[in-house]
Amino acid sequence: MSDASSTGEKNDDAMLFKLQKAVQVFLAHPHPGLAFYKNCIELESNLASLGNDDSLVNARKLYEAALATYDQDSSLWKDYHSLETKLGTSETAAAINWRARKSLKDFAVVFNSPDQLQFLHVTQFMQF
Repeated sequence: MSDASSTGEKNDDAMLFKLQKAVQVFLAHPHPGLAFYKNCIELESNLASLGNDDSLVNARKLYEAALATYDQDSSLWKDYHSLETKLGTSETAAAINWRARKSLKDFAVVFNSPDQLQFLHVTQFMQF
């Protein structure tokens, strides 16, 4: 490995570490906005898809923190389930599905396929 390549990787790791620390500091404040959570989750999810196990753990923590405040946001549940389907286990994906069904009382959780959830508002089932 060349010195330039090694230096670049060290700089990338240092930058990632600083970014993750900044996110942790910001999340310590009460109720960050949903958009902030989603941006942080996207960053960690992308790193997790590249094989970074720490980022998968971080993405899960971010989802849990976001759901503590925004548990009625169906897109958040859908994205969390998608992450677990792609990078987690069938058990973790099933657990997220169960929690989403329990939490989203005004929504019906529908599977389009084994790896895709769809949330429909109860009124979409009503025929007048």
